[in-house]
Amino acid sequence: MLSFSSSITALRANQAALNTVANNIANAGTPGYHRQQVQFGARADVNVGGHLIGSGVDIKGVYRQFNSIIEGSLLENNSLRASVDQQLVVSRQIETILGAGEGSIHTKLNNFYADLRSLSTGPDNSSKRLIAIERLQSLTNEINTISSRLTQVERDVERQIDADLDEVNRFFNEATELNEKIRREQLLGRNPNNMLDQLHQKVSQISEVVDVSVVESKNGGFGFSLFGGQYYSESAEIKLEKTSRSHEPATFALAGSDKEMEFAGGRLAGLQQLQKNQLTDVKGRLDSFAKDLIFQFDKIHSTGLPLSGEFEILASNRPVSDASLPLDQATSLGPLQAGSVFVSVTDTATGERDLHEMSFDPATQSLDDFAAAFNSIANLGATFSNNNQSISLYGINGHKFDFAGRFPTTLDSSGLTGSSVPAVSGDYTGSENDDFTFTFGGSGTVGVTDGLSVQVTDSTGGLVGNFDIGRGYEPGSDIEIGDGVKLSLQSGTIVDTENFSVPTIQSADETGVLAAIGINSLFSGTDAKTIEVSHEVLDDPSRLALSRNGDAGNAGVIDRFAALRTASVSNNGTSTLEESVEQITVDIAVEVSQLTGEQTNFELIGNQLSQEIDSISGVDPNEEMVFLLQYQKAYEASVRVISTMDQVLSELFNILR
Repeated sequence: MLSFSSSITALRANQAALNTVANNIANAGTPGYHRQQVQFGARADVNVGGHLIGSGVDIKGVYRQFNSIIEGSLLENNSLRASVDQQLVVSRQIETILGAGEGSIHTKLNNFYADLRSLSTGPDNSSKRLIAIERLQSLTNEINTISSRLTQVERDVERQIDADLDEVNRFFNEATELNEKIRREQLLGRNPNNMLDQLHQKVSQISEVVDVSVVESKNGGFGFSLFGGQYYSESAEIKLEKTSRSHEPATFALAGSDKEMEFAGGRLAGLQQLQKNQLTDVKGRLDSFAKDLIFQFDKIHSTGLPLSGEFEILASNRPVSDASLPLDQATSLGPLQAGSVFVSVTDTATGERDLHEMSFDPATQSLDDFAAAFNSIANLGATFSNNNQSISLYGINGHKFDFAGRFPTTLDSSGLTGSSVPAVSGDYTGSENDDFTFTFGGSGTVGVTDGLSVQVTDSTGGLVGNFDIGRGYEPGSDIEIGDGVKLSLQSGTIVDTENFSVPTIQSADETGVLAAIGINSLFSGTDAKTIEVSHEVLDDPSRLALSRNGDAGNAGVIDRFAALRTASVSNNGTSTLEESVEQITVDIAVEVSQLTGEQTNFELIGNQLSQEIDSISGVDPNEEMVFLLQYQKAYEASVRVISTMDQVLSELFNILR
């Protein structure tokens, strides 16, 4: 009878093994399925006539073929790859938005510089002015468009974060419920393989959103490890919450906790990186480029003269945040610095022009202080508007003004006792503001007395030149002093050692205040989103202030614009405007290349790990057929044993009859 019962156990065991093989074959293509295998164990021996005889076979369990080390490595690799994939998708979008070729900012800036060269041959040509303005408008439109599209990408990223957060919380909820079922089954001594596979699949889905790992719990089931912390689903619900405000880089914490989480892998980690790095960097650098473009061009344009000449009124187009705050705190444009602002005041009735100097320190003085200084100059006034955030400057009593820094028509000759009247003219081309001092050598009549001269020195005492104004000099004719400055002396007498000084102005606004508040500006706006060509210039091309001396054919401002092309005025004085915008495109291309390389590496590692897992956990139908035949033979043998025992018993019963 013992052999009969042993065979019955064999039938049951091999039947279970056959069912397991059938289940493996049925799930050969099921994602996340791990091959299952029956583990047999011999039953306890039975004492028969003093001898221990085997009593058959037991099923010890049906186990998954699962390697936790390799599976954990694949889980981590999937998280890192998902992060890189997400960054790469958005970085490629950014690269496409920045573009290259004919439509790029870099190309359009180049085109504008080319138009400036053409315009310099005819500054008063209305057609050339219109072409240059349209080209400049095309540049600002492209900057606006790129800024808008980057903002849209930011919004898309924020929406994706919200969607992924909802998804991962749903996954955690499903995983928690499944984990609780697994825990109950394990406490009952059962091995819920299919549930374990389902949990593994759910964790794999979670790993694509956030980096997660699982650890076995002493109480059955598993715990989930996030960001270095361990949280067991049987003790508390796992729910992530976004703790940041809208339009800020996303931060996360577990519900009920104030501990911030910054994930190392998964799509949320990639989106966090995009918000904190690529997107923030590109948008910030684009805004910085736009600010540099606005400030540098407006700093020059604000000191130029349009075809109509001096101004009756100028209104600022960049409101400050507070007219009483120091200007460098109340405006976003710069860099501002302490220095002088030179304003010329012209009497329209006589044509007489005076030059006045206003000292201004943006670090300590406000727009209120600037208005007070302007108001203190005779025949000028300033009023506030837009809740004291904007200012209007105007001339009164038949006077106009400008910030071109031109020489006054009548020099201060209070220190001269001779009868000759000096005059200084021209366009100063020196590299920085200076003061020229003219000292007479000898006494006598200009153009008559032998040996008369005038010595010119700069503010440091350096010699600019020594010029003959005695016999042979024609009174009233221009003497080329240098750096574009000319001196003429009317017929009359001079006295030895007497002198007079004249400010030579390279930049009529050393501080940058005019550009910062938008006085006689080429642009409006303060960043990539708001930059535009000034509506005054768009509506009236004659308002393009290209002259330094008031002559319609003068191209002094154009020359200064052109000089910006090679000047290091961007990125805190480390690069040109062209280099600055080009570097943004280059850097994002490098970023895309690096991310592509990382993606390829993670794909290779993932494929290798998947192959290793398949070799352990994958179902090979050919291999299963071998096991099928093995268990089938064992089953058939057990049946034959039972059949044989049946025959033996029948014969025994016949004998006993």
